[in-house]
Amino acid sequence: MTIDISLSELISFAEVQWDNVPGEPGVYVIYDKAEVVYVGMSGRNLGGNLRNRLRDHKSGGRSSGSRKSFEDILIP
Repeated sequence: MTIDISLSELISFAEVQWDNVPGEPGVYVIYDKAEVVYVGMSGRNLGGNLRNRLRDHKSGGRSSGSRKSFEDILIP
């Protein structure tokens, strides 16, 4: 089985337009410079959405590890 997922261009956390981030479940990739530091999914078990989950990462909350900020994200 093949699943086709198209992602956005790299978006800087500093420049993200939160109203354009889907308010529904989905997957995302977080980069710090050219390094992939996290691949995640929001909305498991009928909870959460991309917008809220990525805001958590931006603020350094919930499962962000020891890094407190990230440079770029890819979203659907």
